[in-house]
Amino acid sequence: MSINRLFLIAAIAVVGTAGTFVPVSAAPDGPAGERPAVAVGAGEVPQKVVDIVNRINRNSFAHAGKRLSDEDRATLVNKYPQWADRIVDPDQQTPLRHESLEPARGNAARSTYCKTHDRYIDYYSVTGSKIVEWHHRLYYCVSDEKVGGVERNTYIKNQSGGWEKGGFTINSGVGNKTTWYGSAFEERIRQCMIVIPCVSWAYPYSEFVVNGRTKHVDHYWRRG
Repeated sequence: MSINRLFLIAAIAVVGTAGTFVPVSAAPDGPAGERPAVAVGAGEVPQKVVDIVNRINRNSFAHAGKRLSDEDRATLVNKYPQWADRIVDPDQQTPLRHESLEPARGNAARSTYCKTHDRYIDYYSVTGSKIVEWHHRLYYCVSDEKVGGVERNTYIKNQSGGWEKGGFTINSGVGNKTTWYGSAFEERIRQCMIVIPCVSWAYPYSEFVVNGRTKHVDHYWRRG
């Protein structure tokens, strides 16, 4: 088994244990941040909308099969479409997926070069509108088949409704100055719009594996 696959298998094993909901500390207005209706300008957030978000959070904490029930989904879409278009859909997790970013090259390829890869995982609202992108960026250089000069980070872009980070559950950079390099992140993020409770944590996962000999780059990702 190649060292690249060992790195991937180890990372997936950690994902299997880390990608669970972790409740935040109780807020003054209720357990797990539950809140009553909040005034917004001249209007008010409907209490039913607040109740639905609170149920999403309770279902997430209880590891329910669906965080947003069919009944609550229908209520948001049919009665409160303006909120359904703003609130993140909590049930859009995916299995681990793979894409090849760079094909393997022959010996004629340049022996020294630098490269940046930036891939994102997007999240959508209850109505299907994209409301945030979570990015994993990797910069590296290859010289004499060795990968070095690594810079890596995550960031949030094109957000709608306000988002916050809650720390990494996976933050792994392995293989610097060797013939391969792997960068993996899994991070807690959630939507917080102030006027309603924060929605339960999401766990996007992204991994790059760079092969300095073949110049091949694999990307693995999961919407958690």
